[in-house]
Amino acid sequence: QKHDIALDAQQVNEFVFHNIDSAPASVVVDANRHWIAIFKDEKTTDEWIKQLDFTDNAVAKREAVLALGNTAKTDTTGLVKPKIIAALCQSLKLNDYWKLKYGTILQLQQLLVPFGNSLPVVLGDTVVEALQWVVRNEKAWTKMAAIQLLGESRDEKFTDTYLNNLYDESDRVTYAAAIALGKSRSTKAFEALLALRKKPSWKNQSL
Repeated sequence: QKHDIALDAQQVNEFVFHNIDSAPASVVVDANRHWIAIFKDEKTTDEWIKQLDFTDNAVAKREAVLALGNTAKTDTTGLVKPKIIAALCQSLKLNDYWKLKYGTILQLQQLLVPFGNSLPVVLGDTVVEALQWVVRNEKAWTKMAAIQLLGESRDEKFTDTYLNNLYDESDRVTYAAAIALGKSRSTKAFEALLALRKKPSWKNQSL
């Protein structure tokens, strides 16, 4: 449901909505950020997840992704972060807007890969399944980001995924697949990367 509200020039404004059968799954105020104002939403992790799942507004979804990412980064219990990662992974299949999916993968990267890391990263089955879904169903920037994060595992079991995307129509995807393949240290990597020199690409990204 959508309700139009007006703010009075006072410190506190209270609103009561009638004819509502049950509590809403998510409450989003000024989703498109038309108001000239500073918003501070005091929402729980579950409420942010519901906002991510139920709202159709891309701006509100992005706000939820960023809020969940910040919460996961400061989680000291080790209980909230896995729940947030699972929610972000699930949202990759639900959201239609490619830029939102791209931003979600970047959040996952920040949560899973330590800055300056050069060691294999354990991504977990939930993350791997979501990333492979993105690789199969998305293009360009989103697909590139998924391959980059998958490559952080440095696991050669994903070799075929990288090989299948070396000649993608997007040079960004090719570049990501080549780097991920090299990180995997697969026995198939050297010949495949050597052959890639012959693939024409803008700015020689294939190299």
